[in-house]
Amino acid sequence: MNTIEERAKEFAQNFNVVSKDMDCGNCNTCTKCKEYKRFVDIVTEQKAIDIDKACEIVRNIANEYFGDWEQSCKVEDTFRKAMEE
Repeated sequence: MNTIEERAKEFAQNFNVVSKDMDCGNCNTCTKCKEYKRFVDIVTEQKAIDIDKACEIVRNIANEYFGDWEQSCKVEDTFRKAMEE
């Protein structure tokens, strides 16, 4: 599975945005750059939503398993750190 950054670069290549910063040099008026940046914003937001939901699920399962909310939160924190890397 590709990271968000890898997927964004693949997306940008389809629009021929090729510079290191995915910036054509005329981004204020360039539709390709605007679409690329919009894509990055959308997938970044979706990643945060997905991680939050997954962490909620992990925390609830851990709470059922351990029966200890504090321990469940530690499991969730560990899981969140792994997901955000």
